Amino acid sequence: MQQPPQQPPSAPYGIYCNACGQFNHPNAATCVRCNAPLVRPPGMQSYYTPPVEARPGCVSAYAILLFIAAGLSLIGTLFGGLEGADAASIVVIFAGIGLNIALGIGLWQLKEWARVLLLVLLGLGMVGSLLFVLLMAVGIANLGPLDIFGIGDYFALLIFLILIGVAVSGYVFYWFAANRKYFR
Repeated sequence: MQQPPQQPPSAPYGIYCNACGQFNHPNAATCVRCNAPLVRPPGMQSYYTPPVEARPGCVSAYAILLFIAAGLSLIGTLFGGLEGADAASIVVIFAGIGLNIALGIGLWQLKEWARVLLLVLLGLGMVGSLLFVLLMAVGIANLGPLDIFGIGDYFALLIFLILIGVAVSGYVFYWFAANRKYFR
């Protein structure tokens, strides 16, 4: 039988297996190598608090961008953005500002609901943008070289910028979909 070393190799807390000497996680009931039951030494606590995962920088940046967007929208709305707006439009504007703030707070706190809501909103935005590009392209093809929406010669640039936005949103969507482990 192999004797366990005096100090753990990589962590300050854990349990050595009496059968094979393998160093195991402090919450483990059986050895990861030989599956033998682990005997906890007297006085050893049976719980372990893993280190808290740090918030990824991209989540912090996205939350900050949501706060900035909400602030700029609020400033723009309060200083001239409500001229001629009906009550329904005002409600929609302030609901959007509130949604940005709530989503920013949820992402900052790494809440799972915020991740899911962001995925839904990003997905809807990408589909809507692609449908807009498709409808504009069909309109140009069917109507000829008319100045649709007053964009004239900038049509190709507008389409390019929208597609760049969809690509960036797609990458953000992928990141948040693939990194669920950070959210609780």
